[in-house]
Amino acid sequence: MKVYVINLKDSVDRRKSIVGQLQKLKIDFELVDAINGSFLSDEELRDKADMDEVAKYPEWLTKNVIATSLSHMSVYKHICNSTDDWHLILEDDVILHENMKSVLTHIEANSEIYKNRVVLLYGLAYKGEIELSKNGFSSGEGFNVYKVLCREEIGGAGAYIIHKDTARLFLLKNDKIKVAADSWYFFYLQEIYTQVDCVYPFAAKPGLFESTIGYVNKTSLPYKIKHFIDKNKLPLFYSLLRRKRKAVWERTSKVVIK
Repeated sequence: MKVYVINLKDSVDRRKSIVGQLQKLKIDFELVDAINGSFLSDEELRDKADMDEVAKYPEWLTKNVIATSLSHMSVYKHICNSTDDWHLILEDDVILHENMKSVLTHIEANSEIYKNRVVLLYGLAYKGEIELSKNGFSSGEGFNVYKVLCREEIGGAGAYIIHKDTARLFLLKNDKIKVAADSWYFFYLQEIYTQVDCVYPFAAKPGLFESTIGYVNKTSLPYKIKHFIDKNKLPLFYSLLRRKRKAVWERTSKVVIK
């Protein structure tokens, strides 16, 4: 399985983290340069994003969110030029479980089952809990792959597996960015895939890094303060900031199996 890591060139700590993990797991990978939303011109936005959707949801479809989606679309282009069928896409801030390779092996060994699905290595719930069907497939090492029941609420694009044919459909049906990269329900309605699955227990999770390509207004005072704390790792404040990020993860990653 081909593995891609989306990384901003100046995000050195994050790159060191994910590269170190993958090397320890003896997993080959390819780094893909993330698109920096701060450098997107208005002309580029008009060319690459659906401005009607941006006008409807300006606080959601920010430059950084659009850049994140463009970064994932860039990976899909790489996938279409690959000779491999299966592909794992990682954002550079994820923490991988030491036994996550068993999931990759399981997906490839059961290609016909998963070919028209997207498989998340972890999920986030926009509201409430992540609801999974109790009828899952064991992928070894204690992991199971479950169907996501509440597709409307599932998010998280930090670690997921797709087939090459799915990547083609992402590009075919999204010539311009209309939504965030983890809008799995929107893509389901586009018939890019037939089902969203999620590995549980999670085979990956977000790290406690500062966000670089997501829902962040980098011109705001709160962001500048947090960035200063992150960059200089100020005692106490840095610890409190990481604790807050951990609390957000715990709140949005609750799972119920039905």
